[in-house]
Amino acid sequence: MLTHERFYVSMNETREVVQELTEPSEESDRSLYSWSPNGKQIAVRVYGSREDVTSGLALSVGDPERRAGHEYYTLIQIWESESFWESHTPRLYRTLVLISGSGIGPGISCTSWSPDGKILAIGQRTLVHLWKPQTERVVATYTSGIKQGPEDLRDFFNDIASIDRIYWSPDGLFLACVGHIGIEIWEISTGEKFVTYYEHISAIVDVKWLMEKETIVSVDQDDIHVWHFRDGRVLQKVRIPYPRGEEDSVLFTAALSPDLSALACAGYKGRGPLTEEVEGILWIWRHNREFM
Repeated sequence: MLTHERFYVSMNETREVVQELTEPSEESDRSLYSWSPNGKQIAVRVYGSREDVTSGLALSVGDPERRAGHEYYTLIQIWESESFWESHTPRLYRTLVLISGSGIGPGISCTSWSPDGKILAIGQRTLVHLWKPQTERVVATYTSGIKQGPEDLRDFFNDIASIDRIYWSPDGLFLACVGHIGIEIWEISTGEKFVTYYEHISAIVDVKWLMEKETIVSVDQDDIHVWHFRDGRVLQKVRIPYPRGEEDSVLFTAALSPDLSALACAGYKGRGPLTEEVEGILWIWRHNREFM
């Protein structure tokens, strides 16, 4: 099984791999990565060295005159291989440097490939960058307005305002950008935001598109929501059931099956404070509902 540890490498000035490491350094974090649809490329988040920025080996988003001495940045690397599962040595294909404002860490929280594998969407705090690795261009940057939502949620979003997850529509024409309990829908061709959905009351853990019905099925830690992605109109809300005898458990995360017929759930028993030792619980809910 291939894990991200395969990509702990050192490079010379021509981007050639000169050493493959078995363990990450203490200041490195490559825990965020995503595969391209064809499985031949992988995007990896890397907290690089200052030399990676000053050497001019990478593109950057941010003020180019400030980046040389800037302390806060993250590298997004694209590695590629004809087959990661066989004895083919991967090569570094592209690198992008992302820089945030002074005194604020880079905050790269998520990456997501477009269905055709040509664009990588990158969530950086309240920004979403669309990067085309093949042309080495950032073709668009969207600024999230999730924290400007209903007044009763604004104080909450001041503390949690970053984009946590990004979901492409199957046709690659739209993005669903998730910020904890809010979801923004963006149209790629125009750069316009259709709607922001604020009906969730707990953390959103999964999103699925139903393009033929122009709807989205989104899951939080309590309910499944079905809503129209062009106007935010709520069509259905379904409470997530717990296994018999486990009603006092807490749902931590969940994922819908591709055909939406089942929900895989993970949580822990008991509703008291989360301590170091808890008993986990896994269950799959199969339902007979048709999401309209």
